[in-house]
Amino acid sequence: MRSLVLLLLFVVACRSDPAGEAVPAATASEVTTPLPKVTATPSASTTAALPPRDDWIEHALRTASAEDMGTWLSQSEALRIQLLVTVVQREGDPKAPRYRRLEEHGYRVDAEYLYPASAIKTFIAVAALRYLRAIAREQDIKIDQNTRFMRCKTAAGKCEVPEADEDPDEDDDEDEEKLRVGREVRKLLGYSDNDAYDRLYDLLGHRALNEAMGQMGFESVRFHHRLSTTSMRRTTRRVLILPWGSRAIRNPPRVSDYVMPPTFAAKTLVGEGYRDARGIQEKPMDFGEKNYASLYDLHRITIGLVAPELAPGIDMGLSSDDLQVLLSPMTGRLLPGSRGATHKPMLPGLREVIDVTRLRYTNKAGRAYGFHIDNAYVEDEPSGKGFFVTAAIYANPNGILNDDDYAYNDLSAPFLAAVGEALAKKVFGNIAPPKKR
Repeated sequence: MRSLVLLLLFVVACRSDPAGEAVPAATASEVTTPLPKVTATPSASTTAALPPRDDWIEHALRTASAEDMGTWLSQSEALRIQLLVTVVQREGDPKAPRYRRLEEHGYRVDAEYLYPASAIKTFIAVAALRYLRAIAREQDIKIDQNTRFMRCKTAAGKCEVPEADEDPDEDDDEDEEKLRVGREVRKLLGYSDNDAYDRLYDLLGHRALNEAMGQMGFESVRFHHRLSTTSMRRTTRRVLILPWGSRAIRNPPRVSDYVMPPTFAAKTLVGEGYRDARGIQEKPMDFGEKNYASLYDLHRITIGLVAPELAPGIDMGLSSDDLQVLLSPMTGRLLPGSRGATHKPMLPGLREVIDVTRLRYTNKAGRAYGFHIDNAYVEDEPSGKGFFVTAAIYANPNGILNDDDYAYNDLSAPFLAAVGEALAKKVFGNIAPPKKR
């Protein structure tokens, strides 16, 4: 794999920038330094490590109580149903656990393109924390998840933040306009905030973000665009990084010329038509230039965060503190109606099989354009038995994309709930039936 080196330049700003930017704790000098280099680790083949298709998952799914499961499975190609499951056993000290892989099974893994929607946010969150750690190491300064940064509306002059970065509910506007990286990661992974995604997109830049994917070992992943806007796909704003007690670092506006290899997935033309500003276009939507992560790489990043010893070929370069920042919002609370529970689509099915107060449910789900994905680790904490699962389905009966008429409630949500129920039965058995309501 070719060497991947990040070439962006940092300009260090002082307390009174000649262009009028107000930045804290800086010295009266201005220098340029290269972006820290990160050693690339070749990834495993995106197909060599896939488990062979077997009947384990299909047999498990047919035990679910959902009456439509047989119909869904008979239409698995049209619905783009894909699943990858790794069953594990947690061992040793719970504060420093080790995991043993018991078995792994696949069902139509990466048979065709899947739009990852918000499930891709785990990758950008990891890249942001990894990026800060690399700067701290190369420049020997204190930068961590509490480090602040600012996005600027203009390319030069005083840094005025975009409206999306202002918090009208805060009295101390000047303080609030300086974002914290860890806070954005928590919003991104805890309740899938699209503005947080766009802020980290600006922090990293299109080229650096995509190069980081290959460096970490996720060669399928493609970041083509933002999530809260269709504009500024390759353009990123001027950004100030504000290390405490050190000179401020300024990333200039960037326009990426980075050309990615084509998305290798099959069937990137999706649907029968789509709506745009001109009306309904009677042709499939081309997802070849939209974000992408293979089911395999989605599965691997969750394993890499929870049980890194089971994920050879991944080099995320994170500390234990970084992992806590990532995993805490992904885990959340399972109480009915809680914000965390609303982003855990397998939870209704899990509740049918096991007392959920016993469960750890760490995930990042996503849904858009009719695609619905859950990428999760579910564990019965008292016994230590658990499973990683990446499950996806396409729920768009009318075939028209971008019309906000998808079958999430009638198709994809019941399917993912049934996946949770079926896997809980298969892996946990009758270990702790739910309390009668």
